Amino acid sequence: HKNIHWTRAMYRDYVHLYPSYTYWHYEFGHSIKTIPTFKARYNLGEVARIYGRVYATWYNKQTDDYLLFFGGDYPFQDFTVIIPGVVARMFSRRPHYYFSGKHITATGLITSYAGKPEMVIKRTNQISTY
Repeated sequence: HKNIHWTRAMYRDYVHLYPSYTYWHYEFGHSIKTIPTFKARYNLGEVARIYGRVYATWYNKQTDDYLLFFGGDYPFQDFTVIIPGVVARMFSRRPHYYFSGKHITATGLITSYAGKPEMVIKRTNQISTY
């Protein structure tokens, strides 16, 4: 994995991608952490790159989102990545099959929902397989 450093362009992108989050405290040149998914709960509110194997996927028809679960199936997952359907379908016509069982990295803001850490992906360049 290459190192990611906080830049002015990243700052502009993340302010646009996560408008409800207003506390961007990184100095330009700051190295973004790369962490396994099971340690994400210790980095809430941070921009980080997570990595791990997708244990299970689920498609929410009402919101057109794909949820990727790491470390176990819902509700026992360690981490969740949420990808809007329009973004997920840029990878494959059947994203739930494409992501299932793959090792991925995702870069973004780590938040939590119902006590579990999660990351909402909004662009294809935030996620990749390895």
